[in-house]
Amino acid sequence: MRADKHPPILAQRLLKWHAGKADLEDIQGDLDEVYGLTLEQSGKLKADIIYWVQVLSLLFSYGLKKRKSKAAYSSFYHKNSMTMFKNYLKISLRNLKKQRAFTLINVLGLSIGMSIALLAMAMYVELKQFDNYHPNAEDVYRVTTTVELEGDREKYSSSPPALTYRMDEVIPSIYKSVHIDESFTALIDHHGNNIRTYGYHTEPSFFDVFAFEMESGTPEVLNEPGKVIITKELATKLFGEQEALGKTLMTEEWGQLQVAGVLKAFPKRTHLRFDIITGFALSEKFDANYQTSIWTTFTHSYYYFAIEKGKAEEVQSRMNDIGKAGLIEFQNENREATYHLQSLLDITPGELLNDGIGIQFDMPTMLVFFGISLLILIPACFNYANMSIAIALKRSKEVGIRKVMGSHRKHIINQFLVETTLICLSSLFISAFIFNEIKTGFASMVAGGNALVFDISPTLILVFIGFAVLTGILTGLGPAFFFAKISPIQALRSDASKKVSISGIRKGLMVFQFTLTLGFMIGIGVLLKQYHESRSFQLPFTTEDTFIIYTQGMETELLKTELITDSRIEAVSFSSSIPGTSLYNQVYAHHPENQDSMRFKQVFVDDQFINHMNLELLWGESLTTGANTPEKVVVNEEMIRRLKQMNFTDTLNILLSGGHRAHVVGIIENYNHEPLNESMEPMMLRIDPDQLTYCMVKLPMENKLAASKLLAKHWDQLFPNVPFKATLLETEIDNAYHFFRVGIQIFGFLAILAISISCLGLLGMVIYATENRTKEVAIRKTLGATKRNLYGSLAGLFLKLWAIALLIAIPASYLFYDNVLVSIFNKYGDGVGVLEIFLSISVTLLLGGAAIYWQVNKITRINPATNLRND
Repeated sequence: MRADKHPPILAQRLLKWHAGKADLEDIQGDLDEVYGLTLEQSGKLKADIIYWVQVLSLLFSYGLKKRKSKAAYSSFYHKNSMTMFKNYLKISLRNLKKQRAFTLINVLGLSIGMSIALLAMAMYVELKQFDNYHPNAEDVYRVTTTVELEGDREKYSSSPPALTYRMDEVIPSIYKSVHIDESFTALIDHHGNNIRTYGYHTEPSFFDVFAFEMESGTPEVLNEPGKVIITKELATKLFGEQEALGKTLMTEEWGQLQVAGVLKAFPKRTHLRFDIITGFALSEKFDANYQTSIWTTFTHSYYYFAIEKGKAEEVQSRMNDIGKAGLIEFQNENREATYHLQSLLDITPGELLNDGIGIQFDMPTMLVFFGISLLILIPACFNYANMSIAIALKRSKEVGIRKVMGSHRKHIINQFLVETTLICLSSLFISAFIFNEIKTGFASMVAGGNALVFDISPTLILVFIGFAVLTGILTGLGPAFFFAKISPIQALRSDASKKVSISGIRKGLMVFQFTLTLGFMIGIGVLLKQYHESRSFQLPFTTEDTFIIYTQGMETELLKTELITDSRIEAVSFSSSIPGTSLYNQVYAHHPENQDSMRFKQVFVDDQFINHMNLELLWGESLTTGANTPEKVVVNEEMIRRLKQMNFTDTLNILLSGGHRAHVVGIIENYNHEPLNESMEPMMLRIDPDQLTYCMVKLPMENKLAASKLLAKHWDQLFPNVPFKATLLETEIDNAYHFFRVGIQIFGFLAILAISISCLGLLGMVIYATENRTKEVAIRKTLGATKRNLYGSLAGLFLKLWAIALLIAIPASYLFYDNVLVSIFNKYGDGVGVLEIFLSISVTLLLGGAAIYWQVNKITRINPATNLRND
C-alpha cells in the first residue's frame, strides 16, 4: 500500500498506545480492509474520517477493555506462576486443615481405592520387564501355530519340529536358535522321598539365546546322554551345602542321571520355568524322523531364534513357504495350519495361547484386573466429589470473594485441582503401604506368582506419583467446575448450596455407593453359597472310600489281577481321567452328509468303570473288552441330544476324526465328570487299555493311612522299582475347586475394600448432615425432642436413599449373578436367595445405623445454649 493510500498514522499510533499489550492483529486487519474498500469507492478523505471514527469508538468499547484486562492479567500471572502456585498450595493446606474430618475421610477412602490400582499398575510394569534382560531380546522370536478345524481356530505357542529344524537350515537371517521340548519330567528318589521335577529337553544354544548363567559345568554337557543341568534351588533342596556337580540322581523314568551342571540363582522375571534340563540325546523320541517328519504332533515343542535386525518380514515369508511342505499332513486330518512370529518381549503380557510353556500372563486378564481396580477406585473418587459439593455452602463465600477480587474461572478450577491433588498425594503414602502389605499375598494366589518381584523401582515410583496426580485431577474436575460456574452474587448470598442440582448429585452418588455395597455383599453370599453347594453336591458317582492309584505306565491288567485277590477291596476300575476333575481329551464327530462336525469330550475306561462308579445306564448295554469293529462306545444323554440337533440321521453310528467309526451300544445318564463350574458337555466312554492312567480302588477302611499302606504293599509286590503314588478321590475333587477358593478370597478382599469406601462416604455425609443441622437439633432439643426423635429425623434421608439403592441393587444383583455368573462359573446352585439379600440388608443397615447413631449421640450431647448463643 502506497503512502497516499495508507491509513492515518496518528490514528494507528493512538489505537496501539491505548491497547497496550492487548492483541490487535485481527482488529487492525479488519480496519485496514474497510479502509481499503472505502478508499476505492469514496476517496481518501472519507476513508480517513471513517477510520478515525472507528478508532475512537474502539477506545471506549467493552471488547477492547476486556482484551486489555486479560492481557495484563495473563502477563502478570505468567511472570508470577510460581507465586500463584504457592498461593494455591497455601490456601489448599489451610482448607484441608480446617476440614480435618472430611480430609481424613477422603484420604482414607482414596488410599483404599488407590491401593488396588497401584497393585494393577505394579503388576503391569512388572510384566513388561519379563525377559528383557536376555541378550538381544528385541531380536528374539518364537514360532506360534494356528490350527483351524471345522471352523474352530486354536492358537498354540508350540510349533512343528519339521518346520523349525528346516528353518534353521535354510534361512541365513537366523543367527542363533534353540529348540525346547517341555515334556521332560523326572521323579527323583531322594533318601526315600520322591521329588517330582519338571524341565526341558534342549540344546547348548539355550544359553546363547537366554541369559541363564552357569555356576558350575558347561552347556556342552547337554550333548551327552544321561547328563543334566539343575537349578541352584533344586541343588540346594537335594544336596544342601554340598557340591552338586558330579552327583547321581536316581529317577523313575530315566534311571541314573548325572548332574553335569548347576545354574546360578534362577531369575524371576521370565516366562520360562524349570527345575532341570537335559539334552535330546536322552530320549529315543528325538531321532532324525522327529526333525524331518513331525508336523501335526507338535505339543510341547517350542522354537526360539534371533533374527538380524529388519529381517523379520523376510523370515515370516520364508517360514510360510517352508510350512507348505506340511499342509498335506494337516489336510489328511481335515485341518489347516499357519505359522506366525511372536516377539519374545510380546509373550508377557500377551495373547493367551494353548500349549503354553512356563508361566502365562495374558493381556485380557490384565484388562479385567484394571477394570476391577477402577471399580474400587471410582467410588472413592465419588466420595470426594460428593463431600466437596456437600460443603459448597462453606466454600461458596470464598469463591464469591475470589471472583469479586478478580479471579477468573480457571483460577478457581486450579485452586480445587491443587487441593484434590494434595489429597491424592497424601493418600498415595497410605495406599503404597497397603500395596506393600498385600502384594506378597496376592502373588501367592496368582498362578505363576513366584515369578513376580514387585520391587519398588524409580520407574514404579514415577508411575505411582503420576497416577496419584492424574487421579487428583480427574477426581477434582467435577467439584472444580461446579464451584467455578457459581456467580459472585449467588455465592455471597449463600444460594449455591440450595440448588436442586447439588442435592440431586449428592443423593445420586449416595445411592450409587449404597448400591455398590449391597451388590458386593450379595456377591460374597452367592459365591460362598456356590462353593458350599459344590462341596456338598451329591455326585452321581461313587467317591466314598475310593483311592486313585497313578498307573505310571505299568501293566493295568496285572495290577487289577493283584488287587482283586484281596477280599477287603470291593471294586477296581481304570480310567484316563479322574472323575470330578478337569477333562481335556476332545475329539470330533463328523456329519456323514456335509462338512459339519461336533466336538465332544472322551474318556477311556475299562469294562468295570460304569458299574464301579454307579453310573446309571438308561439304554443298551455296558462296555466289554475285546476286539470290536466298529468300536463299541457308550455316550451320555447330552451327546445324543447334540447329534439330533445337528441332524445326524444315524445317532448310533458315528464317524470320528481320522476316519474311525464308533457304534453306540449304551446311553448313560448325564453326570458331571468335570467340576461343577463346567457346563454339561457331550461325552463318550471308550475302551483302550493303552490310555488308562488311573486306577480307582474302593477300599472301605476306617484308617485311610492303613488302607494306603495296604495298596502300597500290593503295588510293591508287582513293581518294586517304581514308587507308589496314590490319593483319595475326594482329595482330588477338592483340589479341583482350588480356583474357586482363590476366587472367593480375591472377591472377598475386593468387597471389603468397596464396603470400607462406602462406609467412609456414608460417615462423611452423616457428619456433614449433622453439622449443618446443629441449630435445628438444638431447637428440637429445647422443645423437648428425645434422642429417638432426633435419630429418626436425621436418619430419614439416609433410609430413603438406602431404600432406593435396595430397589436397584436386588434386581441388578439377581440379573448379574444369575446370568453373568453362568457364563463364568456354570451356576449349579439357586443363585441369589433370600438369605443373601437379608444378610446384605442387615449389614448395611447396621453399618449405616452405627454411623448415624454415633453422630447423633455426639451432637445431642452439646448444650443447646452453646449452639444458639449467637442467634
